[in-house]
Amino acid sequence: MGEIDSMEKLDAALASSAEHNQPIIIDWMASWCRKCIYLKPKLEKIAGEFPGVRFYFVDVNKVPQAVVKRGNISVSQQT
Repeated sequence: MGEIDSMEKLDAALASSAEHNQPIIIDWMASWCRKCIYLKPKLEKIAGEFPGVRFYFVDVNKVPQAVVKRGNISVSQQT
């Protein structure tokens, strides 16, 4: 899974997906979220089973809020 940690990387992943007609999955996660921590290794395993799909993750606490807003993600502290 590739990490998206900036608007430039998000734009590049989306542009590459459109250019190559290749689906992508973006896991919007937070390092404090227990469900996210549980889900990430499962997605990494699935990524290995689907080489035609690009998998990325975004840690919403480590990126500028503009990236989070661009993904239309709402962050809550519920776990």
